[in-house]
Amino acid sequence: GFISHIESLLEDCKKIYVFEGNAGTAAAKIMDRFLESARYRGFDGEVWHCPMDPEGLPEHIIIPKLKLAMVSCSKMHPLKEDLLPCPPRIVRLERIMDPAPRDIRKDIAEDSRRKMEDLLKAAIRCLAAAKEEHDHLESFYIPTMDFEAVEEFRREVALQIRSNSKNKKTAF
Repeated sequence: GFISHIESLLEDCKKIYVFEGNAGTAAAKIMDRFLESARYRGFDGEVWHCPMDPEGLPEHIIIPKLKLAMVSCSKMHPLKEDLLPCPPRIVRLERIMDPAPRDIRKDIAEDSRRKMEDLLKAAIRCLAAAKEEHDHLESFYIPTMDFEAVEEFRREVALQIRSNSKNKKTAF
């Protein structure tokens, strides 16, 4: 399934801001503005992108010098608050959005979320099938592999290389 260990990246943070919201709440745009602001002020930081959109806008930003993190979370990217080093400050983006356009797009957003879940489930099934096939193929060749012989051969080659290099003088 879908696994995230973002909490392990936040161990040294003393302030954590969590921007909670689903697609259409502009969490990534907010993160991008924070990143731009931090760069402008000369801070070094770590930027984490969504694995589903690695070229897209940032999903999480950590500024080690300030021990500060700004992370986004949603149903697709949950955050385990009990694993965080300090209580987070949560900003629920749905509450600060203008409700009129949000209501208009609600059906589209829900349909998109459902399709995304279906596609992720299909991808996970494909990966499980590929793993099963890989394990089946391994069952044919693993019993015939002789790791001890390979290691012995590696040692012999290394000895031969060392003895050849001692016997030859190289000029630069």
